[in-house]
Amino acid sequence: MQGVRLVVSYDGTDVTTAATVTSRYVEYDATGLANGSSHDLDVTVADDAGNTASETVSFTVASPPSSSSPSSSSPPSSGGSVVRTPTGPTTTTPSEPPEPSVRLTSLGDGRVGVTASHVRASEPVDLSFPAGDLAAGGVTFDGLVVTFPAAGDYNLSVSATASPTDAPPFDADGGSPLGYLSVTHAFGDGAVSGATLRVTVTAAALDASAATPDGVTLYRYHDGTWTPLSTRLVAVENGTDVFEADSPGLSWFVLAANGETTASTPTTSPTEASTPTTSSTTASTPTTSPTTTTTGSGSPGFGVGLAVLSLVLAALFVRRRRED
Repeated sequence: MQGVRLVVSYDGTDVTTAATVTSRYVEYDATGLANGSSHDLDVTVADDAGNTASETVSFTVASPPSSSSPSSSSPPSSGGSVVRTPTGPTTTTPSEPPEPSVRLTSLGDGRVGVTASHVRASEPVDLSFPAGDLAAGGVTFDGLVVTFPAAGDYNLSVSATASPTDAPPFDADGGSPLGYLSVTHAFGDGAVSGATLRVTVTAAALDASAATPDGVTLYRYHDGTWTPLSTRLVAVENGTDVFEADSPGLSWFVLAANGETTASTPTTSPTEASTPTTSSTTASTPTTSPTTTTTGSGSPGFGVGLAVLSLVLAALFVRRRRED
């Protein structure tokens, strides 16, 4: 049987060469059997894929009957026995598939090699990169979760840089680039059904771009265009912001900060600055104070009444002098 290895053992002894092997059964002529003795015939089959199956036939030599002739099922009294066991694909049991595994190799200069083995179809593969291996300035690409629609082995090359010379030009309208990530592979775009990237950005990197977390977006380069991905802030840890973004495939990626979005936030400050306007209105209240002060200038306690009385007395004095 091509591609199949078969071993026949009788009572623990390899008797493969003495057995007759066909596509349907294995036959071995056991001799020298004693009445009442027990024996085992083992047949093990293995294919090139590593699948194995074993079959064991155990029998006991019966003692000759005392009052009747041997039945048709009794072994020959001459001490010989023929043992047959079926063989073929029906006796093989597939072994469990190997567990998926991922090997990450630090290559230096912001590069990591990825080997994903025994990947299962549509089962996400988590690539958590070694700490700091994919750092570009204030940006660190922490991880990548990739889903492959077909089972198999996959190799990737991942690199990060702050200002690559071979990256496609990025449109400045998308904001200031903070860091680039390149994921190269030999398989086609259809081999990936989806990916999620995890990126950490320092507060200093955002401040340098005059941006806030709301203005951070991850872009993917595909078909000659930088396309923005749905980017979300998932954590704030030790003065850094952690973002995640979903992508339909792998390629060049750039994390950009849009300062215009950030600048729109302080537009509420003029409203707050208008508060002093109320203070000037309040300050106008003392303008009544000079009026009060002017009115009160003169002898305290007399006011306008004293001034009117003085005028009346003056008029009477003038009139009396005219009469005299």
